[in-house]
Amino acid sequence: MKTSHSQAFKDYEWLIKSTRIGMKSCGIWPDKQRPRWQKILINIQVMILTSWVLYFVTMPSLRALIKVWGNMTLIIDNFTMVLPFTTAIFKLVVIWYKEEDLTNLFIELREDWIKSKTVKEREIMIKNGKISRTVTVFSYILVLWLVVAHYTPFWIAGIIPRTRNNITDGERALPMQTIYFHNVITNGKNFQLTGIAQAISSLLVGSCYTTVDCVFGTLILHISGQLEILKLRIENMCNNYDNIIPDDPVYFTKILRDNMRIHQKLIRFVETTERVFSMMLLIQFTAFAIIFASEGFHVISSYAVHSAAYNSQWFNLKPKDMSQLVIIIARAQKPLIITAGKFAPISLNTFASLTKTSAGYISMLLAVKS
Repeated sequence: MKTSHSQAFKDYEWLIKSTRIGMKSCGIWPDKQRPRWQKILINIQVMILTSWVLYFVTMPSLRALIKVWGNMTLIIDNFTMVLPFTTAIFKLVVIWYKEEDLTNLFIELREDWIKSKTVKEREIMIKNGKISRTVTVFSYILVLWLVVAHYTPFWIAGIIPRTRNNITDGERALPMQTIYFHNVITNGKNFQLTGIAQAISSLLVGSCYTTVDCVFGTLILHISGQLEILKLRIENMCNNYDNIIPDDPVYFTKILRDNMRIHQKLIRFVETTERVFSMMLLIQFTAFAIIFASEGFHVISSYAVHSAAYNSQWFNLKPKDMSQLVIIIARAQKPLIITAGKFAPISLNTFASLTKTSAGYISMLLAVKS
């Protein structure tokens, strides 16, 4: 039993609605039918969005980075903000530049959803579509919640989630470590407007960052479902062979040809996806590596407490006071760590181990495949 065209179109709209809203808000929704004047407006939208974030966050943060260079704590504060913002802008510009490839991907995705399919094939696509849609909606809610949680303490009590310093901050400090091209008077209107601009920048960057990742997830889940459907078709293509082949001698050839055509289409889909997202994934992976390694610096510093007790002039203490020093030594033997879900500590060693293990698994899979 095949699904109707109207039902297939409803399924497609159900899948793509939330993704389309996010992409349109970022100016990266692909549409070949769009008139020229709309393309110009969308290009202007992307340029304004990019310029806004560059002026209010990225460039001022880089100026601040130059000023605080040499102070590891302040450098880490800077990295944790400027790297995600820079990565998000890079991802937005790349996916905007790759509009033609992205358009082809969404055309194929639409064709796969609106074409006639069996109930089993529809169930497979709906299953993956539910995951994609849920992750997309949850991601946008999470971005909004994080921006509100990040800036609410600042507006209510002037609390900022970073280390204050007298290099980049005045009497009042902004949420982000920045040095602006314009004069930010701590008690004036410029300060309030700049704080609002930073909040808007965070919302824009969060939306762009999340949208690109959700698009990637949607495409990957779609190709996963199509491969599962192809596997099902190949497994069943020999069913009823003896009953059909006498009436239609080329039946098997047609079925095999159709499956080969679908497989070739999926290969092109994956290649196009890789062409669009490969550089973005590399930059994102590198940014995460720098942030994780930098955050590990604070953890490594806890080892120094253990050594400091031994390096002190403990031999000048009275026996009673000397024994009390053991309390610090005993506790400092267990370093302070931050874990990823209580699974592994966030440190350079963990990152190196993860990279090594991943490379090992990839080598094994390639060997098995060959």
